Amino acid sequence: MTPNPRLRMAGFAAGALCLSWALSAQAAPPFELVAKGLLDNASLSRANAGNGKDASGAMCGGENISPELYFSHPPAGTKSFAVTLYDPDGGTGLGFVHWVVYGIPASMKSLQRGVGAKGPEGSTPGTGGTNGQGYYGPCPPLGDKPHHYIFQAYALDLEPGALKAGLKRDELIEEMRGHVLASSSVMLRYARPGKRGGK
Repeated sequence: MTPNPRLRMAGFAAGALCLSWALSAQAAPPFELVAKGLLDNASLSRANAGNGKDASGAMCGGENISPELYFSHPPAGTKSFAVTLYDPDGGTGLGFVHWVVYGIPASMKSLQRGVGAKGPEGSTPGTGGTNGQGYYGPCPPLGDKPHHYIFQAYALDLEPGALKAGLKRDELIEEMRGHVLASSSVMLRYARPGKRGGK
């Protein structure tokens, strides 16, 4: 029995449509956090470093300016972003949290350079390793090998203001469970040349 040409063409059309949908889904670019002018494993500048003192009393030597960050291709349904900055090498190997901010409106596709001091407009500040709020730039011990600074961004289905202020990184991670649509990170490095314990 010869197949009906119309049915065969309809089958081809349906198959082509399914293939088109599949290719479209595959082609959708993933959510990505981008640090302007910095690729993964690049070095932060001295301006991005902390402007306080380290545990030995030596000045960190920086300007405490947060780098410019971009959120690319957030998934459908994103209502807010969260950002953390974590140094797994800090705290004598226990890690150190340099920045926690969340409730960043999804309409805000970038965090401008230096915005970490006060936080993006409409966002909610968390609590970092100094028990303070806002961006606290890198200040590894003098003479240490470059520390790794992980900027992590989360696209959330939570409305801005849904979470209370002052959450620490671990608390934020717990509160975000079941609400993360996508995440992305960029790892940057920073070191302070000199002798350990030097002033």
